[in-house]
Amino acid sequence: MLRESFKIWILIILHTVGLIGLNSPYKELFFNLSAINLLITAWLLLDNLGKKEIWFYAIVFLLSFAIEAIGVATRFPFGHYIYGHNLGPKIFDVPLVIGLNWVILLRAALSTCSNNYFLAAILMTTIDFFIEAKAPKLGYWFWHTKQIPMANYIAWFVIALIFGLAHH
Repeated sequence: MLRESFKIWILIILHTVGLIGLNSPYKELFFNLSAINLLITAWLLLDNLGKKEIWFYAIVFLLSFAIEAIGVATRFPFGHYIYGHNLGPKIFDVPLVIGLNWVILLRAALSTCSNNYFLAAILMTTIDFFIEAKAPKLGYWFWHTKQIPMANYIAWFVIALIFGLAHH
């Protein structure tokens, strides 16, 4: 297990280098490292959890991946979107790391909000709002319409709330 302060410094350095890299002439290389960034971030956030918590986040990973696969295939519950190639290998047209994204955001939101699942759901939905603006430019995912459907944000809130309640 790594010390918390060391993990925080790793995350700060990792994300600072990524931010600089995505705005550099070498941005294609950094796009291709996005999945690795998510893997490292998830490992650092889950490093010191007990067996019960690990199982909980494993279930979140699987359920969120399944929900995303259903969403891509049926346009429900998020709306009409497709994933690009910058998040790594896909199954059912969904990058394998997308479940990690949900795990990372849920873990961070619950920690930030002192396990208040309602505030954590609001925080996750707010973060998604800001991610949505950048995702197409980064080649992560693309919406069928220029306007991101309100259903996306409602689904994010409801799913995050359910995961938060399950954690509680």
